[in-house]
Amino acid sequence: MTFGKWCILAGGGCLALGLAMAFLASRYDVQAFTTRGRLGVFTLGPEEGSAEWTRREHMRQRADRCFWVGLGMTLLGVVLQTLGSLLP
Repeated sequence: MTFGKWCILAGGGCLALGLAMAFLASRYDVQAFTTRGRLGVFTLGPEEGSAEWTRREHMRQRADRCFWVGLGMTLLGVVLQTLGSLLP
């Protein structure tokens, strides 16, 4: 197997991981916010500094991290697959 084919294979794996991280980021985002808030119903959030507020803030930060890691993995996958298609 040539180096180009290995790049294409590794790029496909990175793209799959990037997609999985996007799904995970979406899941954490949904857990951080209530479904009633997504339906357009006005709900009061927890008070700042409370345990519920801290939990939601951690979930939001985790969703942001997963999003950026997924974006980086997708970028790496695209670069590797492009490089692999250019190499013999």
